[in-house]
Amino acid sequence: MRDKGAASGSAPMDRVKRLGLAAMVGCVVLLAVRPALAYVDPSVMTYTIQALAGVAVALSAVMGVAFRRSRKAILRFLHVNPDAHRVVEPAVHRIDVQNKRMADQAYLTQMGHLSGGGPAERDRRYEEPWSHRLGLALAVAAFVAFTLLVVAPYEIVAANKDSLTFGLSSVWELLLAVAVGIALAVALVLSALRGRVFHEALAALAALGVASWLQALFMNGGLPLADGNSVNWTQYGIQALVTALVWVGLVVGLMKAAKHFPRQTRRALVAASGVLLVVQAVGVGSLFAEGDAIPEENPAIMTEQGLYDVSPTNNVVVFVLDTMETREIKDYYARNPTMFDAYDGFTWYQNSVGSMIPTRYGATYLLAGQFPQVGETFADYRAQTYDRSTFLDDLGSLGFSAAVYSDESVAWDEHSMAYLSTHTINVHPVGEDARAAVDPVGSLQVLYKAACYRDLPWPAKPFFWFSTEEINNGMTVRSAGPTSPPSPT
Repeated sequence: MRDKGAASGSAPMDRVKRLGLAAMVGCVVLLAVRPALAYVDPSVMTYTIQALAGVAVALSAVMGVAFRRSRKAILRFLHVNPDAHRVVEPAVHRIDVQNKRMADQAYLTQMGHLSGGGPAERDRRYEEPWSHRLGLALAVAAFVAFTLLVVAPYEIVAANKDSLTFGLSSVWELLLAVAVGIALAVALVLSALRGRVFHEALAALAALGVASWLQALFMNGGLPLADGNSVNWTQYGIQALVTALVWVGLVVGLMKAAKHFPRQTRRALVAASGVLLVVQAVGVGSLFAEGDAIPEENPAIMTEQGLYDVSPTNNVVVFVLDTMETREIKDYYARNPTMFDAYDGFTWYQNSVGSMIPTRYGATYLLAGQFPQVGETFADYRAQTYDRSTFLDDLGSLGFSAAVYSDESVAWDEHSMAYLSTHTINVHPVGEDARAAVDPVGSLQVLYKAACYRDLPWPAKPFFWFSTEEINNGMTVRSAGPTSPPSPT
């Protein structure tokens, strides 16, 4: 006979041995695994963090529903009646004939109140005290202002910090302060409305904020780059139609809901505004955590000072053609000797050639006239070429004032900008605090324009199209530096 006790006791030991063997095999397998390294673009990470925050909020909502259902089950188990102190309809009882008329009138009055009654009775559903209206308006206005006036400019500046003169660290406080002021003003104006008008206006404002958030997150596929090139907007007809329908549907739908279900709608609007505000705040926080708020700013900025100022008598204006071969121009000129006749008063200097490409090296050569030395790296060449040149110094000694204007940020590294800041009238040192050279009004105008380009539907985008050069020029104080440059001779 088989010993049942021995058989039953050996089974757990076998399971323990198998688990131990599996753990050893797992450790050996993990030792052979090589770590994988990956890079996530900060602009993409912003939306990823927002999505994760949204999932967290959704899970919290599910937990809240589960908690409420569990609470009901617990109350039933403990025989606790949550309706013990609530006013309920009295029990049905027989009435006499004399009191029938009074009872019928009371019944009609009660049923009219429950069903909304007449216009006066229905309007009571929309009545809210001013303090309550102010709180509702402030919650929705804060969400809309944060979406349009904070999140959009922040992400645009942070994502393009390598192409912009100023970074997020120079303008984030200005944008946030103005957004807070605008949110307060909108909330005060909105809270002055009453009744149905207030609820429908609140719904329309919330719909604009939600639509802007959805536009930036899901409906901007194929958005043209802000590179200064013209855009054929007629090829985006489908996107324009779809986004316009989404925007109109959100606004009309929420306004209709506010009309028929005012209490439920305003609660939903405030809850949605709070959730989306928190989700976007997490994304904005990631910009600062990843260092996108601290750009690698040049020690100087190139302004448009003096661009449109010329002497009433003598001037020397030089136009430089980038990536243009002088031999080709000579061949064209030999076949068409009258090609330059329209440029009266101009001289073609055929002995001046950039001699180096791309632009970051050609521009350096034109200002310094220096080639790289034998055995010299390009990094050393750009760092030392101006020390070997006297070209701009010679111009200054002859009484000329020099200015350099360019929208090619890659052509001017920190060595070039530092040199130009002491030899030109329009390039000025920034110093440790770049905010001193930021134009607050111009920055708000151009960044809000860029924000509207990103967050508004496709039919409105052509009216807010912008370029990187426009942002740089709008953010820069044009009167920075010397106000009275030497007059050209």
